[in-house]
Amino acid sequence: MIPNAPDALDRRYDVTIIGGGAAGGVLSKELTDRGMAVAVLEAGSNYESKDFLPFEQIYQAKRFWSGGFETDPYFKFIFIRGKGVGGSTLVNQCLIDRFRPEVFDSWREVSGKPEFNAEEMNKWYNRVEGELQLEAIDPDTFNLNNQMMVKGMEACEYKWKPLRRAQTHCEDCVHCLGGCPLGSKQGTNETFFKKAREDGCEIIADCEIESVEFGQSGTDHTINLTLDGKRQRLRAPLVVLTAGTLGTAKILLKSGLKERLPAVGENFACHPQRLVFGEFEDDLHLFDGSFQAVASDDEQFVKDGFKLECIAGPPITAAIAMGDFGEDHKRKLRRIRHFGALESAIRDDNAGEISLDKKGRLVINKPLTDSDNRKLEKALEAIHNILHAAGAKSTDVIGMDIGLHLQGTCRMGTHPSTSVVDHNWNIHGIERAFICDASTFPTSTGINLVDTVMAQAAMASEKVAEAAV
Repeated sequence: MIPNAPDALDRRYDVTIIGGGAAGGVLSKELTDRGMAVAVLEAGSNYESKDFLPFEQIYQAKRFWSGGFETDPYFKFIFIRGKGVGGSTLVNQCLIDRFRPEVFDSWREVSGKPEFNAEEMNKWYNRVEGELQLEAIDPDTFNLNNQMMVKGMEACEYKWKPLRRAQTHCEDCVHCLGGCPLGSKQGTNETFFKKAREDGCEIIADCEIESVEFGQSGTDHTINLTLDGKRQRLRAPLVVLTAGTLGTAKILLKSGLKERLPAVGENFACHPQRLVFGEFEDDLHLFDGSFQAVASDDEQFVKDGFKLECIAGPPITAAIAMGDFGEDHKRKLRRIRHFGALESAIRDDNAGEISLDKKGRLVINKPLTDSDNRKLEKALEAIHNILHAAGAKSTDVIGMDIGLHLQGTCRMGTHPSTSVVDHNWNIHGIERAFICDASTFPTSTGINLVDTVMAQAAMASEKVAEAAV
């Protein structure tokens, strides 16, 4: 792991970024490119490729918040987010997909920001994608699970497409979820942060933020943090929160902003994902080859508010996802290579809420609305059609939803009673304090977030740079 500089907290920075994920990576590069002194504070470690060993029980505990996942109070949901320099790009598939124009139409309607349109956003997509090596996954590399999905979709006359991933020289070792040991996956740890660090950005890892005391009228902000087991404080003339949808909301709540900005923690969405396993007579070699390579590309699915993807994972992850107990679980694990897996992700309503309990711990409340349930019902019907058309003997829907694409707890808008940041990503009523991550998304989006999180960060960097002068 890359150690922190011993005097890192003794320096004064033009910009301090809280959170080292997708947005933090882009911002750090954009601002250091402008000659600014930038520090990034990240709660997780600063890993090198050699640190990514293929042991699930270790990397789930270390590179995900709460030792693997968090839940809602009713255990109907699990929420997954990465922890470490790179954030969730450290442990996801680095799938790159641009939002459809109608998403920006809804953003513009809710936020009032005219620049949220496909033409303008494509400029910023081009900018960040130009820093990455992108590959549409070659159908010749599809594993049998992906081939099964293609077979079933074509039999049902559903449209599909190969997924696009930020990667180079991938060897399909199936260790993506614990960090890429080859340096192939183009997470921000391998791209934007690496370049920012070369240009002088200071990355301070294993640094957990407790709260921020926001200054007023030109005075510094004070960041309360824990580093090396010690409570410390860092004074900062300008702060950007990019701690992710849950992390940023938690910091603001613990900083006492809920009363003046009641929208903090509101409007949470997460693209609830439901897994369905199909059991086949033949061995699908579930853990061989490119295991997430195919997605739906069907206009009717879009109208119905969902998308489908082929999905799998290494053995422990797959075993946990299968659910069940006792003999039934044993039987499934003995035949795990005979199972195929698909997932649905719905474009859910922004009906969730993030709060704190009496001990300051996150409470995540995410109800499914009637509209969400109708979308989910249609998505599951399509999955069952695909699996049976591909030859599945039986199907099994996992009863717990998964939240991966977390968004919306610090919505952008024009009024502090209904939003948290203005059109410049500046927190309402606080000078030189910005939020720039998926928490500011005005409405739920329907697909993977990372490309747009990075594009928005590049877009916001101009406003941050202007304020830092």
